[in-house]
Amino acid sequence: VESVLEGQVADAAATQKALAKLMQENDATASERDSLKQSLSVAEETLQEEKAQSSAKDEQLASVASDKLAAESSRDALASERDSLKQSLAVAQETMQEERTQSSAKDE
Repeated sequence: VESVLEGQVADAAATQKALAKLMQENDATASERDSLKQSLSVAEETLQEEKAQSSAKDEQLASVASDKLAAESSRDALASERDSLKQSLAVAQETMQEERTQSSAKDE
């Protein structure tokens, strides 16, 4: 009976030791899981920030493109107005020349 009890005590001690080892491994696994969760959270936050920055850059590029189109349109309008003014000036100069020629002919 005593040797059976000693065997049971030895088995219980071995079981207790194995249980303690499993508990340590469980704690290590839980710690690793928490660390991975934290890393994932940081990665998700970084991704959100990058998406926001990318969106802001996209908006900025769209704004620049819009400004460029507006500037080109304005440039084209100014060029058209300049050409019109040049034409009006040429007509006015031609008219003045004709008037001078007619005035000169009247004076003679």
